[in-house]
Amino acid sequence: MSPTPTIAGVPQGIVWDARLTQRGVTVILAEVQPGQGYWRLVQAQWFDVNDPPFVGQHNIFVDTLDATGKRQVGVPIRLAAPDVRDIFGYIGTEEKNGESYAANFPMYKIAPAYRVEPADGAPADAVVGMGLGNIEHPDLAMLTSYGFTWQWSLGGGGVPVATPVTAGTGPGDALTIPGGAIRLAFRQRIWYAFNYAGDKSPILIQMGVSPAGAVSFAIWTQDNVKRWAEGNPEDPLGRGTPNTDYGGDLIWTGNFNESGIYYVVVDQTGPYTGSFTLRVSGTGVSSAGLSQ
Repeated sequence: MSPTPTIAGVPQGIVWDARLTQRGVTVILAEVQPGQGYWRLVQAQWFDVNDPPFVGQHNIFVDTLDATGKRQVGVPIRLAAPDVRDIFGYIGTEEKNGESYAANFPMYKIAPAYRVEPADGAPADAVVGMGLGNIEHPDLAMLTSYGFTWQWSLGGGGVPVATPVTAGTGPGDALTIPGGAIRLAFRQRIWYAFNYAGDKSPILIQMGVSPAGAVSFAIWTQDNVKRWAEGNPEDPLGRGTPNTDYGGDLIWTGNFNESGIYYVVVDQTGPYTGSFTLRVSGTGVSSAGLSQ
């Protein structure tokens, strides 16, 4: 039986196999604010005893996609009891080229024994009520399987869209430090520049990231840029690190004895996109770069 996108009682937008409802499987939707990133369940399938391609197996198969629909690896998935009082284990999604799903848990208990969801700290839809057994024999340990797919999305509908940026592709067209929040696309990099007096006065670079882990930054000097341009591996002077004194924001502090242009290179990192705010402060700091 093929999955259908419209089943009574199932949230709109989920491609849902009607037999899941017969098996007692339900969805607990994540509580998110408009514009907040989260893992949205987009597809759910049940595989009976003789349903290919998982005949003879007894697993919960899972997949995670980025906003563009590309498989995302390294996303932790949690398997637990329906009330989450017992945690049965965690797995991370893998590349698994050519396979339908990115990871799986074996099942040993009759339904409704299991709950599954992404568990990387971001909000996520959860699926509850899985286990062995089938429609004809719900109380027997029939070898059946499930398949679930989540996609990184935005609360309120849609998927994360990057802030339009017309420059910032390298040191030659680096942008001035932005005044507000910027959302990056998957694997996007933006170069920013600031001017420094070279008077050894303290510099504080602070970045707020939402969700945590989605964006990082590095500090580049002119020497770092020169060596990179000569074909050497990237080797920035320093990187922002989380600091509890600043609410977990990424922080870099330092100073220089040479005046000139310095760069803050911002990268999207991790399995999902996010937004950031960036601030560079100090008595020796002034504006540089192209205005956006």
